[in-house]
Amino acid sequence: MTEAKKNIVLKSHENIVKGAQDVREYRGLELTNGLRILLVSDPTTDQSAVALDVKVGSFMDPWEIPGLAHLCDHMLFMGTAKYPSENEYCKFLASHAGESNAYTGTDYANYHFDVQPEQLPGAIDRFVQFFLSPLFTESATEREVCAVDSEHKNILNNDSRRVKQVYRYRSKPGYDFGKFGTGTYEFDAIENKKVTRKVWNDPPYGPEQLGKKVEAVPIKDSKWLSISFPFPDLDSEYKSQPGYYISHLIQHEAPGSLLSELKRRGWVSELESGFHTPASIMSMRLLSSCSTTSECLKLKDRKNGFTKRAPMSLAINAASKLRYIPFEDILSSSYLLTKYDPERIKELLDKLTPANMYVRVVARKFKGQEGSTIEPIFGTEFIEKDIDEVTMQNYENALKTSHPAFRLPKKNGYIATNFDQKPREPIKSGHPRLIVDDSWSRVWFKQDDEYNMPKQEIRFVVTCPVVYQDPRSSLLFKLWLSCLGDILCEETYYTDLANLNGYVEYSLYGVEMKVNGYNEKQYQFTKDLTKRMSISFMGTLLKRKLSKELLEILKDAFLNSRPLYRNEHCKRREVQLNKGDEYIYRHLQKTHDVGCVDVSFQIGVQNTNDNAMICLID
Repeated sequence: MTEAKKNIVLKSHENIVKGAQDVREYRGLELTNGLRILLVSDPTTDQSAVALDVKVGSFMDPWEIPGLAHLCDHMLFMGTAKYPSENEYCKFLASHAGESNAYTGTDYANYHFDVQPEQLPGAIDRFVQFFLSPLFTESATEREVCAVDSEHKNILNNDSRRVKQVYRYRSKPGYDFGKFGTGTYEFDAIENKKVTRKVWNDPPYGPEQLGKKVEAVPIKDSKWLSISFPFPDLDSEYKSQPGYYISHLIQHEAPGSLLSELKRRGWVSELESGFHTPASIMSMRLLSSCSTTSECLKLKDRKNGFTKRAPMSLAINAASKLRYIPFEDILSSSYLLTKYDPERIKELLDKLTPANMYVRVVARKFKGQEGSTIEPIFGTEFIEKDIDEVTMQNYENALKTSHPAFRLPKKNGYIATNFDQKPREPIKSGHPRLIVDDSWSRVWFKQDDEYNMPKQEIRFVVTCPVVYQDPRSSLLFKLWLSCLGDILCEETYYTDLANLNGYVEYSLYGVEMKVNGYNEKQYQFTKDLTKRMSISFMGTLLKRKLSKELLEILKDAFLNSRPLYRNEHCKRREVQLNKGDEYIYRHLQKTHDVGCVDVSFQIGVQNTNDNAMICLID
């Protein structure tokens, strides 16, 4: 490195905390122009990735030009002074097994790509020109304005986006949170310009916007309820994460939880709780339809120890965090809780009050109410109402009493404590080998010799011909699986928290059960899960008053099981077209203004060469 290049590095950081199994090397650099860079070295990777986070987003759009930041992220791909061809950047990446994308947030924009490692210098040279000399030609601008407009039209009937815009529309008059970020048709040499980053020191909702209920009309016939509470921005408190404790308890799914009681009453099917941070210095706690302190710390720590992100994912995540997190904590900030701040947790809990909330109810039944308002961007019909004094008093009274159905979660017995690996087999096997083969089962085994982590995966496939003998049986079997999943929800939540995952799914052959995660407690979990699927499960299902047809299938599946005959093993079926056959399916849909064409070609039995040729076409 020349002396001139050395001088651009203001400070180097080597003490970056990483997971115990992470063999990558990391270095942080602060440049004299203010850029902060995280370098990652991984000799084993087959892909390199780069991401850049810019501290400007849609909240900085002029009010009279909504979507300007979004348009800019489109335009940077449309040619630069050094590489004027509009598709030069994308062509280069595509020809070297790479891809790129970008997205615009409220107070930031992120640009990223990946490519073959040996082509990284060429990709970076093209990438950096975005921020040195973009062309912004008139013809490209016209096309990209149309592309932005098309994006907007594609989400016009998306109920989540429609209600979100109502959420913004209701903010304080003139507050940047109310801006529309998508936009429509109507609307090393890098210099440090020393632009002060904009911050918002107060929440988008004040007393005039809180203590209210909004009833909104969706496009689809769906219903949901959400409750929002203004919170301070907690991003800088990543070492204690006080909001995590609150989320952990509110959205817990075990017996004695809020979700458990609401499900028992038949009021909800799911419940979520978390933070939405629109921009720096503002945050909202969202509640829509602790174990002990030490346990919360264990849960976070277990996720940190053996997490390895793909290059693109790591680059995007690190770039976004470089805005507000020191280099040494970039990798561990989401996982390691090194501080416990009970006073801060109590302070945040005190903000969960009726007077500090904003309620949204979404349902078709609200259509056509007298006094309704139309949100101007998406055209969503809604009405804002004061929550009456009697209801508010009932809410206040509820805070002073405890409910007999609620209790703190029990200790999680599935959290792993032993991370020793099993003894290595003397001979490595490139493929699974058959270790059991009888009239009831076939068992295959392969020891991992690549990732070297204290994890394992168990997969059971139970072949059951009755479930695919006709469409009716297939549908009823899927309903049975849905009931099973609902019943297992409370029991498997503890394992999900402990990074021990279990799935029971429909397959082409019957039912498939997967269990994966840390191996120390996996045997016990697999045993518990299969026990719940066994004959004792029938009693619980009978209490649910299921249909006679479904119960008959269950009885057959559990009580009359036997080894299958060879001709009962279902083979995967494919549709084969005769040579020269052509079929066209046309469908008129009124949901979106845009359309699409999907063309499929039959090429025969899959093989490696044909698959590679198809990828080249793509």
